[in-house]
Amino acid sequence: MSKQASISKRVFRQFIGYIKRVYHFGSVVKGMDDDRRWKKVSSKNVFITLFFCIILRWGSLRRAHMEVQEGRLDKFFLKDGRGRFSLNEIGYVAQRLSLHHIKKSVVRMVKKMRRNKVFLKGVIPGKIAVALDGRETIKSYAVHCDECLTRRVRKGEKDLVQYYHRSVIAQIVGCDVKPIIWIEQQRHTEKGEEGEQSAARRTVREIGRYYGKGFVGVYLVDALNFNEPFIREALNQGADVIGKLKENHSRIIQEIEGLSKLVDPIVWYDEYGLPHKAWDIEEIDKSLALSYPLRGIKIWEIVRVEKEGKIQWCERVRYCGTTIPKSRATAKQINQLLWQEWEVENNGHRDQKSNWHLRHNFHHHPRAIEVIQWIMVMAFNLFWAFVKLNLKLYRIYGYTQQKVVDLLREGFPLFERRGSSIWDTS
Repeated sequence: MSKQASISKRVFRQFIGYIKRVYHFGSVVKGMDDDRRWKKVSSKNVFITLFFCIILRWGSLRRAHMEVQEGRLDKFFLKDGRGRFSLNEIGYVAQRLSLHHIKKSVVRMVKKMRRNKVFLKGVIPGKIAVALDGRETIKSYAVHCDECLTRRVRKGEKDLVQYYHRSVIAQIVGCDVKPIIWIEQQRHTEKGEEGEQSAARRTVREIGRYYGKGFVGVYLVDALNFNEPFIREALNQGADVIGKLKENHSRIIQEIEGLSKLVDPIVWYDEYGLPHKAWDIEEIDKSLALSYPLRGIKIWEIVRVEKEGKIQWCERVRYCGTTIPKSRATAKQINQLLWQEWEVENNGHRDQKSNWHLRHNFHHHPRAIEVIQWIMVMAFNLFWAFVKLNLKLYRIYGYTQQKVVDLLREGFPLFERRGSSIWDTS
C-alpha cells in the first residue's frame, strides 16, 4: 500500500472512530426508523447511504445507488432488512425517515460540543451567538411538490412560473467551529405562502423547544427580521437580538444620527492598524416610545473592497440596533459579531452551495427534501468538528477542505470492518 493510500485509510478510520466515540453516531444509526408498515429495506441502511452520499460529496442519489449496487457500502450496513436496494427505494424510504430522530440527534451533538467547551471562546464570553439568514435551495420550472413556493420569472419573451424551496438557517458564530443548529422551511399556510419573517420566528421557538430557553444568548439578524414580533419572540426565549438597520428603520437611524452628535465616539484599531469608531446610545426606545429595550450604535470604519480587480480602502458607516445593554457587551464586541454574521452569510453559505451540493435536487418530495437537508446539517457539523478539533493534517499541516474530502473519499473503499458491525454501541 502506498503512503498516500495509508494516510487516506488512517484519516477515514479516524473520522469514523471520532464520530462514534465523541458524538455516539452508532446510536444515531441504530435509533433510525420510519413510518412504513412493511420494511423489507432497512431504514438504517438508507440513512447510512444518505449520510455517506453527503459527507463524501457524491452529489446525487444515482451515485449513492451505484455504491450500494457495487457493494462498497455493505461493510457499513446493519443486518436488518434487505442489504441492497434500488434508487427508487432510496427515495421512497427518504420520504418516510424519522425527521424527529434526526433533529434530536443534531441537537444532542451540538449540546455535546457545548459540554466540551467548543464555544467557550466566543466574542461575548459565556454567550452563544447565532446568525439567522434565509437561503434558497431548490428551484425549477418543471419539477414541483405541494410545499413549493412560486414566483413569476421573466425569461426572454416568456413569463414563467418558477418553483422553489426556501429556508431559514440558524448557525453559531463567533468561534472556530460554527455548527448549524436549526433549519426551518418556509411553508404554505391557510393565508398563502409564508414569508421569511414568520419562518424566522418559528425558528426561534423551535430552538427554544429543542435546546431549552437561554441556550442561545444572542441572535444576529438582517434588517428584514429586526422588528418587534421577532425581538419579542427572542426575548421570550431568553435571548437578545443584534440587527442591522437599513431604510425600513428610518426613524431609528434618524434618532441614532441625532443623538450621536451629543456623545463622544469610542475608538479602537484592528489588527491591520485601521481605525474604527462607534457612537453608542442606550435607551433610545424611550425617545421612540418602543415597547422593547433598544440600544443604537453608529459605526464608522475603513473597509477593504475590490473594484474592477483592484483593492481599495473605503470609508463606511453602518447602523445597528440591539437589546444588549452596555454593561454586557461593548460596541467593539457588537461590531465583531456583525462581521461574524457577514462571514456566515458570505462564506458559510457559499461553502454549502459550492462544496456540499446544497442546491442539488436529490429527491423532490417535501419530507425527503427536509430529511436530506437535516442529514446535510448533521454531516456538515460532524465534518467541521472532526477537521477543526481532531485532525492534525488540517490544524497543523494546512490541508484544505478539499484535500481532506479527497482523503476521506480515497479511504472509504480501503476501510475494513472489524467485527459484526462498525456501529456496535454495546
